Amino acid sequence: MPRIYAGSCRTSRGGVDVRMQQRLIMPDNLRINGLDYAVDMVESLADGVQVCYGKIWPGKTKIEINAGAQSSERTLVTLWHEVVHAILIHAGVDLGDDEERIVEALGLGIYQVLADNLDELVAE
Repeated sequence: MPRIYAGSCRTSRGGVDVRMQQRLIMPDNLRINGLDYAVDMVESLADGVQVCYGKIWPGKTKIEINAGAQSSERTLVTLWHEVVHAILIHAGVDLGDDEERIVEALGLGIYQVLADNLDELVAE
C-alpha cells in the first residue's frame, strides 16, 4: 500500500495565490526506463562508512529509502534523487565527480516542480 504524506504547493486561483495541501504518495513501485522498481522504506541505511538517505540497486530493480533519517517530505526528494540515478545508469551516462551534486539538484528540482504544479499537471 502506498504511503501518503502531506505536502504543500502553491496554486493561483482568480489571481490570488492560495496555499493548499496535496497528498503526495510514496509509491510501492515505479516504472523507470521500462523496468519495474520496488520502492522499499527502511529504518536505517548505510554504505559501510556513512548513513545514506537512499540507495538504488539497478541489478535488483530496487530503491531503498531511509525513512528513519529524514522527514517524510525529504523522503520524496530522496526518491526523485534515486530515480535520476536510475535514469543515468540505464542511459550509460557517467557524470564523474560531479554526479552527486548534479543528481541532488535534479532530484530536488523535479520534486519541487511536481509539488508546486500538481494541479496544472493532472487532468480533471
